[in-house]
Amino acid sequence: MLDVRIEISPEDWDRLWRAPDPGGALSALTESPKRSSFSLYLETLESLIGRPVRLHFKLRACKLYAFQFMDQAVVVRKGVRMKRLMVVRHGEREDTDPAWRTTAARPFDPGLTEKGRSQAKRLAQRLAADKITRIYSSPYLRAVETADCIAEVTKLQIRAESGLGEMLNPDWFPSAPEILPLARLQERFPRIDRTYDSTVEPVFPENWQDLNARTNKVVEHLVGEERGNVVIIGHGATVLAFVTCLTGNEYNAVVELTSVTELAWDGKAWLLTREGDSSHLEE
Repeated sequence: MLDVRIEISPEDWDRLWRAPDPGGALSALTESPKRSSFSLYLETLESLIGRPVRLHFKLRACKLYAFQFMDQAVVVRKGVRMKRLMVVRHGEREDTDPAWRTTAARPFDPGLTEKGRSQAKRLAQRLAADKITRIYSSPYLRAVETADCIAEVTKLQIRAESGLGEMLNPDWFPSAPEILPLARLQERFPRIDRTYDSTVEPVFPENWQDLNARTNKVVEHLVGEERGNVVIIGHGATVLAFVTCLTGNEYNAVVELTSVTELAWDGKAWLLTREGDSSHLEE
């Protein structure tokens, strides 16, 4: 008997394995009344492996892109071409001055301070040697301004991805925060890729589970499309959600401004190889 451990969200099970269960081999696995029943083609899995299979399920908020056969991981998601993913928090924001928000046109979408722009420029110089192949950014102004500094150095376009936006926590915002429309951002920042459409649009309000769910959709897009070394410019919550979703382990850390957290694909799993690196800000 071969033990197979699978980690995947209940929602994804329901979506991916909605077809009828052959012979009732496996069905009605639920963790709460809110979670739908789902099934797996157990016979197909056994035929592919060539021997009986015993299944262990662990339900998570995010997918783990592998079946684990004892101590050996066999990648289910084929064709992972992205080598490194660097997730970065934006630079210092204008609303560090409490008075700024009282006169701001968009009080929840501050840009960078002079110090923040200096941080972003130092970050860009630090990343210049990392052979970046793509830049993705939250559409919030502070993130786009940070990404633009990197784009200037690397000569790459910026993909503005709504799924990387700030967590819409009702404790932080009374309603969905107003940010610059994409067309206005594109006018102000010509390096934004006009051909790119966001993977997901956040919906107010959100909790951490909602954030992980939308982050996972962005992750699926990145894993399926990108190759090389990708930079994500987002928010503190973005960093936590990406590490959680890619490693399968809940990640909690203090995320410093313009700090770099890096994950690398080793052919079997995503490994956390650089954590909160802000050495580029050292004098």
